[in-house]
Amino acid sequence: MKPLHFALSLILIFVIISCSNDEDHQAANFQMEFADLLTDASGAASTLLTDKGEKLQVVNPIRNLSPDTTFRYVVIFVRQTNGIRISSSAPVLCGQPSSFYYTPIFTDSVQLQSIWRSSHYINLTLLVWGKNKRHTFGFVNRGVTTASDGHHILHLQLYHNSDSDMLAFPHTSYLSCSLKPFQTTFSTARDSIYFVINEIGKGPVQHRLAY
Repeated sequence: MKPLHFALSLILIFVIISCSNDEDHQAANFQMEFADLLTDASGAASTLLTDKGEKLQVVNPIRNLSPDTTFRYVVIFVRQTNGIRISSSAPVLCGQPSSFYYTPIFTDSVQLQSIWRSSHYINLTLLVWGKNKRHTFGFVNRGVTTASDGHHILHLQLYHNSDSDMLAFPHTSYLSCSLKPFQTTFSTARDSIYFVINEIGKGPVQHRLAY
């Protein structure tokens, strides 16, 4: 299986927060969310589904996307009476864990800014250092173990191939690891996740998250 089965061709994504004018900054209450954007038959992202389960109408849809598809985005928006207005957005690199059989696994270092679990995802904000080469990401499924008390532990690892890029400039990148394949076999009240990330200056660091 190829490392980037879920097509991570948009590399080193970053958000530029912008607003139309200073008045908007003062009057509006902005929210930032990792969320799913659902497109309609015309390819317009007209519905935003938050990780808390809210389904919100987008009054200024992102257009020219694939129709009837779900996309993962980080969005900055303002709530209005008739839905939400998106101020800024960027795609999130999103995919499911893979065992990467017969494929070399790269774990080039990154700088972790945050990691947390939401409803069906593990979300990461990274600083990725590079210059002009294409970086590729993925999520390695290292299997499941059972602890002495009987709870299950899902072992995951961040795949990162920097293609030997120079450590020249930092770029903020957003990733989401889908946990949907495990929702019928793991229990929220019982099980946990160990997520390993090779961090700059630290080496492999294991982050424990409640499932």
